[in-house]
Amino acid sequence: MADRIRAEVRGEVLVLWLDAADRPVNVVDEVLLAELDARLRGLADRTEVSAAVLASAKSGSFGTGADLDWLPQLARREDATVVLEGIHSMMLRMAASPKPIVAAVNGRAYGGALELALGARVIVCSAAATFGFPEVTLGLIPGGGGTQLLRRFVGTAMALDLLTTGRSLSAGDAAAAGLARLVDGDPVTAAVAIAHELARQPPENTGNEEADLTVIRDRESRDVASTEAKRAIFAAVSAGVAGGIEAGLRVERERFIKLLQGPEFAASRHLRDIESRIRQATRASSLPPLSTLGVIGGGQMGSGIAAVASSRGIDVVIRDVDDERLAAAQQRRNQLVAQGSGHAGSWTATTGWDRFDGVVAVVEAVFEVPKLKHDVLADVAAVVPPDAVIATNTSAISVSSLAPSVPNPSRFMGMHFFSPVERMRLIELVPHAGTTPATVEALARLGAAMGKVPIVVADRPGFYTSRVYARWLVEGVRLVIEGMAVEAVDHAARLAGFPVGPLQAIDQVTLQLVLQASIGHVARRLFTDRLDVDAVEAALTRLVEQGAGGRAASLGFYRYENGRRAGANPELGAGRGPSESAARSRLLLAFVSEALLCWDEGIIEHPDDGDIAAVLGIGFPRPLGGPFHWVDQVGPAVVRERAAGFGEAFPTGSALGRLIQDRRSFSDEPRRATNPGSTMRASD
Repeated sequence: MADRIRAEVRGEVLVLWLDAADRPVNVVDEVLLAELDARLRGLADRTEVSAAVLASAKSGSFGTGADLDWLPQLARREDATVVLEGIHSMMLRMAASPKPIVAAVNGRAYGGALELALGARVIVCSAAATFGFPEVTLGLIPGGGGTQLLRRFVGTAMALDLLTTGRSLSAGDAAAAGLARLVDGDPVTAAVAIAHELARQPPENTGNEEADLTVIRDRESRDVASTEAKRAIFAAVSAGVAGGIEAGLRVERERFIKLLQGPEFAASRHLRDIESRIRQATRASSLPPLSTLGVIGGGQMGSGIAAVASSRGIDVVIRDVDDERLAAAQQRRNQLVAQGSGHAGSWTATTGWDRFDGVVAVVEAVFEVPKLKHDVLADVAAVVPPDAVIATNTSAISVSSLAPSVPNPSRFMGMHFFSPVERMRLIELVPHAGTTPATVEALARLGAAMGKVPIVVADRPGFYTSRVYARWLVEGVRLVIEGMAVEAVDHAARLAGFPVGPLQAIDQVTLQLVLQASIGHVARRLFTDRLDVDAVEAALTRLVEQGAGGRAASLGFYRYENGRRAGANPELGAGRGPSESAARSRLLLAFVSEALLCWDEGIIEHPDDGDIAAVLGIGFPRPLGGPFHWVDQVGPAVVRERAAGFGEAFPTGSALGRLIQDRRSFSDEPRRATNPGSTMRASD
């Protein structure tokens, strides 16, 4: 028998420990499932035990879900349906076992591992536990009975929320929802006691089954940005509510196999592979890890950078002239440290320059004002060691223009973080012509140590993400100028798969900032030869002059009451405008066409970098796998034809033409440096 599960008898209770000897965490695959099935079948014959507990021997983790390397293999098998039928049969036997089974969750319980816990009569958890079904973010649905078993614990409405959003629950939230019983101390000890009690009681309905098709229909009707995976979840849950658990499991099997073979799962695997290659590239570095980081600026970005670094074990020295900002930064850091499980780095806050003589890297994160950055960088260079690497956090200012502020500018480059730093995982590394490969490598390692995904981009207006995002925002405003209703524009964006529409996004960041950054720094420099930037700027300026500066002003493209949207700005009347279908295509193609031009112009090193940056940094629909992956899937010739149909505002560049001529795809393209200082090779 494979070494994935070991057994222990405590009194009359059999404890089955999930404990894959060759893995740091438990993952669900065919080997583990077969062994668990055999153990459960043997439970009935063991007269010395009256109940069982399913637990994990891995510290801080019950299980992370299905083995993502096994799933593609399963998709290619002719007996895939038979395999799933066997899993479902085991889960039903587990749930109906006359000898009660209790799951003891000691940490993370996600995906397939959570499904195993749902086969138990009761789930017990420690305060460290978290629960979730992330499958929908991978283009999948739970395939081990999760679409049916979850409702027994939390009801239909909550089950749909967890399944379709992929969000996780803390131990406290899980207890409040009815998913688990939160206990003090060791959850296995508590589970054994509960199992012993249940063995002496008649079975009860786990029942929170809320057989209400209206709940499902209402939720589905509100899910604008639907995907194949979400539609499959609604179908499986509906089938279970209407026809019983066997009917629901049958739909779950059918849809799961279809999704395994479909484009959304392929897109998620593409993105996962890119991240894996980038991690390998940074780990291959021969440089020692950066142990001490200096951060200049305690505002939103600076405090976020410092807090994340410290929570990841890096010693931090943060400087700001304002003690209140430094105190807020430390509070932000303490919150992150409390949420984490690893070793935190030390924290030193100062209004002076003491302690900066010992840092090995510095990130300057003051306001985006060129003169201010020049002055601060000169001060930094004067106090840090001569071999310390120096980065400026900027989304728009030319890195080359700031380089003269740093003596020996070969150790200087841009490092574009995204807000909020705690959640946004992308970093753009922006070398200038004189940046050394060692500097790029050192800051790439810093980014990776902070849990970020670093890509290298050229020092051009907007770099990659700000440029592409600016084009998308501009297209949203153009649609309003052409007479389309504000809400219709954003609805079209959500139909295309974007999490928010461009007009809502503009309101969020403020119209003034969009005018300054997206229009002033990007559109004016790059878009005037193909679209009417003057008209877009005038429309935004007019709104600002009318007091409609965005959400912070309670009025922008939308009205806001108590910070919540309360309908469109009544001054923005809608004519006929473009159709919803046309708007949906234009918003997607505006984004994609600008990404294609960035590849044409050498802004990114590889299309894979453009894909991962678009998804992680600026909200490109994850189920499409990134703009370049989407072009490969739809077909370069088809994309060029669609873009041409909307006019000269949607150029697709010469590289696309070469791919069409050579019958190749972007995945075939070689990696190339954007800059002589760039050495990252994540997709060779």
